[in-house]
Amino acid sequence: MKLGPQLHNSRIRPDTLLLLATAVFLICAVCIPVWPGFMSYDSIDALKRARHGIPDNIYPPLTAYVQYIFDLILPSGGLLFAYQVSLYLLSCAAVLICARVPLWLGIPALTFLTFTPATFGPLLVVWKDIMIMAVLMSCTFLYQMIDARCKTNSSETSPTSLKRQYFLPIAFLSFLFFASAYRHNSLSAVLPFVLFGAHRFFAGDIRKVMQSSIAIVAIFVSAIFLFNSYRLPDLKPIKGYLITQFQVADIIGVSTFSGKNLLPAQFTRKYAQYSVEDLRNAYCPDHINRSCRTSAVNQKPLDFEVLTAIRDYGLWTDGSGDFLDSNKITKAWWQAVTQNSQAYLHHRFVFALELLGIGKRTPNFLYYTKIEPNEFGLEFKPNGLTKYTLNYLQYSSTWIIAFPWFYYAIGLVISVLLCFIRPPNWKIPALLISSAFSTFVPLVIFSPTAEQRYHEWSMAAISMAAILYVNALFQSKRMSSNTPT
Repeated sequence: MKLGPQLHNSRIRPDTLLLLATAVFLICAVCIPVWPGFMSYDSIDALKRARHGIPDNIYPPLTAYVQYIFDLILPSGGLLFAYQVSLYLLSCAAVLICARVPLWLGIPALTFLTFTPATFGPLLVVWKDIMIMAVLMSCTFLYQMIDARCKTNSSETSPTSLKRQYFLPIAFLSFLFFASAYRHNSLSAVLPFVLFGAHRFFAGDIRKVMQSSIAIVAIFVSAIFLFNSYRLPDLKPIKGYLITQFQVADIIGVSTFSGKNLLPAQFTRKYAQYSVEDLRNAYCPDHINRSCRTSAVNQKPLDFEVLTAIRDYGLWTDGSGDFLDSNKITKAWWQAVTQNSQAYLHHRFVFALELLGIGKRTPNFLYYTKIEPNEFGLEFKPNGLTKYTLNYLQYSSTWIIAFPWFYYAIGLVISVLLCFIRPPNWKIPALLISSAFSTFVPLVIFSPTAEQRYHEWSMAAISMAAILYVNALFQSKRMSSNTPT
């Protein structure tokens, strides 16, 4: 397989070893200061589901299954934390090696992909967003391998050649399915990989590309539906109503900008009077949970008990006949959105600004630096290196490279450049940019919260795309200068 001199020679080149050694060093630099990794409510909940069973599908069951396997080996979040970080950085190194990025660019690039404040903070937490980022970076490497394989002589029929021919697509699709099932909204990030992979595998035959892509996505969606509807190993049906969270967030936003209180009364049942101004004060586009917390501005928070009951069970009742279910929420949401479209678009625009971090001093929820109180006795104990990591997190939180909008702006610039300047291997940057933006768009439409970690893959993908594009330009220029005139 002609993947460049780093990978196809029988002897591994020193620069390849040095880049891999750099990745190992960076893994230690990330993991040791914060071992066993920070854990938020989501992290602890995944561990709880792994140990006690899965009651619903609010969070993808696959996260609990993976946590269960790692917990069998080492009963804490530490092993999963180390695995996520290692998979991400080793995959980044593999992508750089496969692209024949020279050391003078590869080592700084790998260091940036580790310590840029946009991704470094969330990298320290046992979050499914980090696993998605790591797996999709692995998919990028596998796509490079498939691309290189398709460039070799198709007439090779040796047993080894045939094994490689089937192994790579199977591994590629397996990783893509894992990424699709590991987070509810990650399928959109996978779609460009499916399309680019099919296009490369079928040599640009549009009919076969579309047929195979539709078939793969249909299989993924069907399998994810089954995964999320029946838990293992007893195949007991499970449900969840996470969609109600973004619907409630939309209703609050539409009410704020339409001047009409459209929220079901159960959310404000504790108050004798609740005005539109009260709802405006409760409006927090960065995170819906903050609308349920008392603050200097929000003196009448919404009822968190109602919100969680609807989300977890699809039903809230006070036991005296008053109730609110997911169907009523959906109906109220539909009426609010369709009858107040301008207010809805205003709300989603404000949310998009929050999501991108535009106008903010620091990004929303850039980092999380503790282990949430839990029943398992897990606690974070600082070591001698911890203070340096925490100081860096705080110091770098205001840098321009900490904000999502910066990376999407870079992504747009590269997209425009790709329309006019296409050096060799331009498809890899194009794939990464496509996946980054296909991840972002559904967030703007459906997400109820604007957390930084939702952008992890997008920011890593755009960063890698920029690195590979610059490298491809240098390679193209060098080839041109070496061509005899």
